[in-house]
Amino acid sequence: MQSTTSLLRSLLLILFLASTSAASSSIDETCRSISASRPDIPTDFCVSTLTADPAAASSDHRGLALIATRLSATNATRTVARIQQLIDERDRQSTNSECLRVCLEVYSDAEDHLQDAAASVEAGKYRDAITLLSAALDSAENCEDAFGDEGISPSPMVAEDGSYEKLVELALAIVATLP
Repeated sequence: MQSTTSLLRSLLLILFLASTSAASSSIDETCRSISASRPDIPTDFCVSTLTADPAAASSDHRGLALIATRLSATNATRTVARIQQLIDERDRQSTNSECLRVCLEVYSDAEDHLQDAAASVEAGKYRDAITLLSAALDSAENCEDAFGDEGISPSPMVAEDGSYEKLVELALAIVATLP
């Protein structure tokens, strides 16, 4: 009886390790494939981004696309909060505040696009997700352009815009590989 229990535990451990290894392999394979076609998305950035979500360890390719899209949406929400903080700290009539209001508008739209993109990935509507992710990707550039048009360089949003853009590009690249 004890040897049967021991055998069962060993089998369960092997199955667990195999499934963990397969999921980790899925992340590595996905990230290597993305980086091969998109050198601007390094494999280590892709892996570290996806593994930041514990659900990635057991996700298939579609699940990884969903995780990347949701991480992008979370980043957009944080960026909206940061923009609002900057607006509150500045003179509301300043050029910076006007530019920040443009950023607030485009990032608020991006939040909606990214939530809809996540729903599209879940529903298997990958073309819709690609369209929504592409629209959301423009937010960082539009925000930077608002400052550039006023001769303000670098913008106070340059770090946030760069991080956001990398995340959305990753999500877009993964979704674009789905059938």
